[in-house]
This record gives sequence, structure tokens and C-alpha cells, in this order.
Amino acid sequence: MINDMRERLQPLLGALIVVLALLFGAHQIQRSALQEQYLLDQSIAEKRLRQVAGALAQSMNLRLSLTNSLAAFVAINREFTQQEFDHYASQLQAGMVGVRSLQLAPDGIVRYLTNLESNRVALGHNLFTDQRLHHVVEQSVRERSFIIHGPYELRQGGVAIVARRPLFFAQPGESGDHFWGFATVIIDIQPILADAGFFGLEKDLDLAIRGTDGRGGKGELFYGQPKVFGSPLAVADVALPDASWQLAAALKPGSEATGFLHSNWYWLSVLIGAMGLAGLIYSIIDRPRQLKKQVYLATENLHITLHSIGDAVIATDRSGGISIMNPVAERLTGWDLESARGRPLSEVLHLVHAATGERISDPVESMCAPGLSVSLDEQIVLIARDGREIRIADSASPMLDNVGKVTGVVLVFRDVTRESAVRAALQESEARYRSLFQNAEVSIWNEDLSAVYQMLRQLRHEGVSDLRRHLDVNPQLAWDLAAMVKVLQVNEATLKMFGAKTPDEFLMEIHHTFAPDTIPVFIDSLCAVWNGEKMFRSNSSFRSLDGRELKAIISFPIPEKPEGFSSVPISILDITEQVRVEQALHRAQKMDAIGQLTGGIAHDFNNILAIVMGNLNLLQRQIASDPKILKRLETIENAAQRAVDLTRQLLSFSRREFARVATVDINQVIAEMVSLISQSLTPEVKLVYRFSQDLWLTRIDPADFEHAVINLIINARDAMAGAGELILETGNVTLDADYCSQHPDSHPGEYVELTISDSGKGIPRDLLDRIFEPFYTTKPQGKGTGLGLSLVFGFVNRSNGYIHVDSEPDVGTRVHLYLPRAQATEAVVSQPDTQVEEVSGGSETLLVVDDEPGLLDLAREMLQSLGYHILTAANAAEALQLLSESPTIDLLFSDLVMPGGMSGYELAAEACKRVPGLKVLLTSGYTERAQRWESSAQAWSCLLKKPYSRSELAGGIRAVLDGGDL
Repeated sequence: MINDMRERLQPLLGALIVVLALLFGAHQIQRSALQEQYLLDQSIAEKRLRQVAGALAQSMNLRLSLTNSLAAFVAINREFTQQEFDHYASQLQAGMVGVRSLQLAPDGIVRYLTNLESNRVALGHNLFTDQRLHHVVEQSVRERSFIIHGPYELRQGGVAIVARRPLFFAQPGESGDHFWGFATVIIDIQPILADAGFFGLEKDLDLAIRGTDGRGGKGELFYGQPKVFGSPLAVADVALPDASWQLAAALKPGSEATGFLHSNWYWLSVLIGAMGLAGLIYSIIDRPRQLKKQVYLATENLHITLHSIGDAVIATDRSGGISIMNPVAERLTGWDLESARGRPLSEVLHLVHAATGERISDPVESMCAPGLSVSLDEQIVLIARDGREIRIADSASPMLDNVGKVTGVVLVFRDVTRESAVRAALQESEARYRSLFQNAEVSIWNEDLSAVYQMLRQLRHEGVSDLRRHLDVNPQLAWDLAAMVKVLQVNEATLKMFGAKTPDEFLMEIHHTFAPDTIPVFIDSLCAVWNGEKMFRSNSSFRSLDGRELKAIISFPIPEKPEGFSSVPISILDITEQVRVEQALHRAQKMDAIGQLTGGIAHDFNNILAIVMGNLNLLQRQIASDPKILKRLETIENAAQRAVDLTRQLLSFSRREFARVATVDINQVIAEMVSLISQSLTPEVKLVYRFSQDLWLTRIDPADFEHAVINLIINARDAMAGAGELILETGNVTLDADYCSQHPDSHPGEYVELTISDSGKGIPRDLLDRIFEPFYTTKPQGKGTGLGLSLVFGFVNRSNGYIHVDSEPDVGTRVHLYLPRAQATEAVVSQPDTQVEEVSGGSETLLVVDDEPGLLDLAREMLQSLGYHILTAANAAEALQLLSESPTIDLLFSDLVMPGGMSGYELAAEACKRVPGLKVLLTSGYTERAQRWESSAQAWSCLLKKPYSRSELAGGIRAVLDGGDL
């Protein structure tokens, strides 16, 4: 222990001696250098100070000489005015820089002065009564000497020296001179000092001026700090009349050439140098002891390191014998170091390939010769001494001596059994995810939203509280945020949905998929992230790469942690077809609802018209002898007939009107309408026919077809304001599944197409869905009923066809009628029925059933006038009761639609059961339920439409009674 202390103290003692010697030498250097520099600075300062003192004395004496000029002025004039003084004194002052004012004080009272405005306060000042000056003034008069005192801070600014000279003049008739007053010069000290070069000297020295004698306070400091006179470097005298000043200079702190020697930095540098030299000497003397310690610590650190490493470490000598094993290696191999020392590595480290089970060669052999590091195959299994199988990852490196010669091998390995299992499971999971991702039927995008999330965090940090309002105020920000979204990958369903061939093509053209609501939906998603929601879901629109409009539902889970935003799965469900079907269903439901409404209106209207027209018919027969009344009744009948036509149009739209169908060639039908079509147009409309020569036939109601064509032509004429081009074109067309998928109201099949095109003003896109509604029209009031296109729509639907309208504002409109192809090869047009004006009556017993009292009375009266015996009932229950009571009834004449739960059909069926052979005639203006009886020829043929005339009623009754058809 004593030797160890001696070894430690020897280098410390040597270093201390060196430090002391260095400090002593530095002190001697500093002392010699400072003394030499001080003498040099003093010599230079004295020379320059004398130059400044001489210049200052000359400058001051020049300005003090002005008092002599003032004395001469007073001696010559004695009596003078202020104006005369101002004129003379101003001339004296004009050439003197730094003179602030010239004054005369007769009897010691200031009465004349220059610069009156700025010195007016001095007028009337009595120098003898001034408590500060009276003793100096009295001494100046006694000794006839100058008074120089100051400095004073002037009210008008600046610092000045005041010099006063007493004036003595001889009085007439008296011997000797008498005191007259004072001549005063006020001198600004700054220009005087500048003129003398004072401030150039002051750059290097601290300067001060004080008085040494004369009037005005001996030793009074005129300029600078008192400390300059405490230890002056140099002193010079400034000679003035009756006085002298003393000018002193001192070195400014740090201005010496040896300023560094004065500073603490000098000694700090010396100390640092001494410590560094001492440390060097200490390290040289102490090096053997340090080397010995380093060897010990290195050995100890190697031991600690090997026991602290989490991986297994085995070292061998050049021959491959084991020399080092750490505890981890002992645990994994099952060998302890004592047992394994000197054994070949291959004996302790039994390695096989995980897949093949083959033995892996000793790594020492493969690297000792070339001296290269190697990483062994990852598929390695270690067979431990106790038979355990451990999956390991390892690497081996050669140990080299100073000349690069291989002295052994270090092998580092670790147990990766669990990691391998996790990696395998992860690879399987990733493969399963990739399969699900690529094979999913829903479009999936993986997006990197991390930049967007960081920007939202920055906005919140900047004080934004309402993101939606902030984006409304800064709309460009939403586009900037959208540009930060990175689409990482898309699946096959995405490519199929948007019509892209490859992911690269889709990502390059992704901006073409934007729709008008893309940014609003994106803003909604940003607000969902901002509000911390767990899921975002919204309807959105897109466009395919070929321009098709797509409707979709976009959704994605909102990550809970920031790192989750680096990969967010965005699912996009294509609902384009669903939306189209729903829109078509909505249109169909709306049109069906409108149809039911119009049908109900037509039913009630037909009942009213039946009463009106029936009674008109009776009145015409009763008053046939009065032509004037008949004329009025005819007018009423014409108006009623117009109402009947309007009702039929409503029934035609609502599919409640029975059609008289026939197999026709629409080319022939249109050809027969040429005259009517021409009369419907103005001469300014150019009419063009383009008929297909091999046109298929179709089975329709020709009359309805003619009405539809005329309505479409009139609409086209009004759209063209009477002038333009109208084209009627026919052709054969097959609607396939692709077309019908884009037009849900259509059905695949073969059709005869009629296209009517005009060059009119067109129809706005937002109105196309309403053009077939009854009573809806864009024409001015009084120009249309709004039923024309409704009639066309009803006709096409009754014909199991399809209608499609293309229109563009200011370009024109194209109406396409698709009518199903008929299988017949020749057109057959049914001949219209001829109406019998009058049919004879009879004596049979008839049961009339109607819930409308007016119609019931009208039918009874009409039939009674024909000779029939009439029974009446207001509903089905009353009718059945009468049938039970009167089994001799020959015919049941009933309304089709009645309240009470039993229709006319149901009443007829029950009545026929109770009275076999009973004849039945039904009537209605609302034939919706008639379609249920289409399979019954009797029910179909025994239906009389409302409103009916007396002759129509008589003919219908007689036809049924006689066993014929209506």
C-alpha cells in the first residue's frame, strides 16, 4: 500500500514543481513588459497632449479677445442703443464658432446681449447680488482680472464656459479710471474642443480639464472625470488671460498594447498551459502504472461483458478448441466451460439444417484460412447436449492479431425459436391478408394519412377549434390536405370498378376519379378524425376512368394512435346499380301513386259525367221541339264530352283504360298520319322522315299510338317556337343486358324504335324525371294541360315498352319509343265498332246496383223509359237481399267499384251462384280490378264504360240479354 502511494505521489510532485516555475516566469515577463510599455505610452501622450493644449489655448484666447472689441465699442460710444449693440456684436459673433452670446452689464447688471430670444432670461440680472458669483465679481473688480468659470448647461442646450472682463474708463473731469461694468463671452466648449483636436485624442485616452487659478473657482473641473487627475499618464497647461487650465490624460481600460498582460486572460492562459504541461509530465511519469491498471480492467471488463451479453458467445483458438464460453452459451449448449474447454467446436456445437436435418460443417474450418466473417444459414437448429432442439441465428468472425494473422474464431448466436414461430405466423397472416385484400369483392385502398394527421395536429396547436368553419374560410386548405394523401395500394376490385388495367395506371389517373362531392366528403372525413370518431362512413360519388358516374359508400376505421395513420384501409362499396334500381323503383312508385290518384279522380269524375250526360240525353228527348234549348244542351254536351276525353287521358296514363290492340307496322301508321302531322306544324318547321325498310311489327293500340305521336310532335313544335327541324326515324333495335343495367326501366329484348328529334330549346337535366307527371308542364299558363307526355308514358307502359328522353339545353331533345317486337308477319288492324244510335228496349226485370244515388236514379229512369221493370240497390248487400226476395230477376246491372267490402265482380260471382242463368252487365269508369278478370271472356265482354249515353246503355242491356257481346 505504501509503494502504491509512493507511485501516485511521484508524478504529482513533479507536476507541481513545473507549475510553480512556469508561474514565476510568467510574472517576471508581465512586469518587464508593462513597465516598458508604460514609459512608451507616457512619452506619446505628453507630446500629443501639449499639441492639444496649445491649440485649445489659441482657440480660447481668440474668443476671449472679443471682450477687448466690446470694450473698444463702449469706449467709443459710451451712449448707445440696443440696436447699435446688436449690430456691432452680431458682426463680432458671426465669424466665431462656438460663441453662444456676447453681453454687456453696466454696473454689473446685464442690459445688452446677443441672441436675445434664447437669452432673454439673462436681461436685468445683477451680478453683484448673485449669491453664487458676488464674491468672485467683487474680486474681479478689485484685481481688474478675467472671471472664467463653468461649465454650465445652457437652457437652450449645450455646455458652455462663461468669461467676464471688468471694464474701466476715465470720467470727464476726474482723475483715474472708474468701473463701468462687465463684457461677457459665453463659449460652447464642445466646438472649441473639437477645433483643438481634443476628440481625436480622446479615442485612445481618457481626458479631463480643470482650472488651476484665476477667477471662477480654482481647481474647478471643466470637462471629463476627476479620476483622470488621480493617476494621470501625462499633464499639460493651457495658458489663458489671468488664468490657466490643466489638461490631463489617462489610459483607457484595455487600450494598452500590453492590455492582455493586464487581464485575467493572461493568467488564465498561463494557468492552463501550466496545468497542461503538468498533466503531460504526470502522464509520462504515471504511464507504467496506468498500463498495468488497464490490463487488469480489460480482463475484468471482458469477464463482465461476456456474462452480461444476452447472446451466446463461444471463442476458439486457431485449432478450433473452445477457450471461452459465456453463461448463455453454457445454457443453450448444455455444456459448462470447464467441460468444454479445449474440445473441438463441432463436438460442443451440434448444428443441423432445420428443413433437411443434415449436419452443418464446423464454421472454424471455413474461415480460419481466408479470415472472413460469415453469417450462417437462418434455417439452423442446435442439438443441445441433453437432446433439446433450439432454433438459432448465428454469425462467426475470425480473431486477428497485430499482423492480421487468424488466432481463432468468435461465434455469436441466440435462441430464435419463438421469433421464428412468430415470423412464420406473421408471414402466414400477411399472405392471408394479401389474398383477402386482392380477392375482396369490395374496392379497398390502403392510404397513408400520416401527413394529414400531422397537419390537423398543427392546426389544433395553432388554436383552431372548429375545423369545418376553418376550412370554409380557407377552402384551398382542403385541397392542400387532399394532396397530402398517399394511396399505397389498391386491390383487383378497385381496378375493375374504375376500369383500370394495372395499379400504376389507376394511381397515375386517380385525379380523374374525383366527382363534385369528393372534397365535401373528404372534409366530412377530416372532421370525423378531428372529433376523434371511431369510424367514418358516407355516401360519395366517383367517376370511372372512362367517365362513368359511380355511386359508392366509402368507409374506414379511424386509428386510435398516430402511427396507425400510416396505413389506413379505405373500403369503397359500389352501389351504382343499387342506386339506379332504387331511383327507378322510386320513379315507378311515384308514377304508380300518381296513377292511383288520377284513377280515383277519374272514377269519381266519370260518375259525375255519367249523371250529367245521362240527364242531358233525357232532356234532349223531352224537349226536342225547342231548338234554342237543344242548342244550349248541345253546347253542354260538347263540354261534357271534352271532360270525357280528359278523363280518358287520365285513365290512359294510369293504365285503367282497356286497350284495343292490333299487330301493326308503325311506318304505315305514321304514313297515314302525314296530313295530320303537317297540320300540327308550322311552315317554318322542316319535317324529315327516316323509315327503316325492314321494320319489325309491333302489337299496340293504334289509336293510342297516333295520340302519342301527335302529342310528341306538338311538344317538339312548341320547344322550337314554331321554327326548326323535326326528324321522325324508325328502326329495329335489340336492348341487351348492358344497356338495361344502365337504364333500369328497360328490359332486354327486340324492339321497334321510333325516335322523334327536334332542334328546340331542350329540357334542363333536373326536370327530366318529372316530365311524365300529369299536369306538370314547363309551358306558359294556358298553353298546355300537362297531360300530353303522361298519355305517351301510359301508352308505352301499357304496350310493355320503354321510353327514354335525351335532352340538352339549347341543343334539342330526342324521344325514343321502344315498342316490343310482335311475332306476327303481317299487320292486322281491328276495325272500330260502329255505335248503334238507338236500340229497342224490353220487358225483363233488371236489378240496378250503384252507390252513387244520382247514377242509380238516372239508370232507373233510362231503363224504365225503355220498358224494363227496374229494381234498385245502393250496395252489394241490398242487391243480394233483393235477389233472394225476387228470384225472377233477368239481369244484374252493377257498378264495378263500390264501398262495403264487395266489388261488382264479387257481387256478380255470388249472384250467379244464387240465381243460375242470371245475366250480368258491369259498368265502371275505373277499371283497375278488371285486369284480374281478363281470363273470363264473359266478364271482359260485359263491361260498359262510364259515362254512357241512353243508347249505349240500351244497347249494352239488350246485347247481354240476347246472349251477345257489347
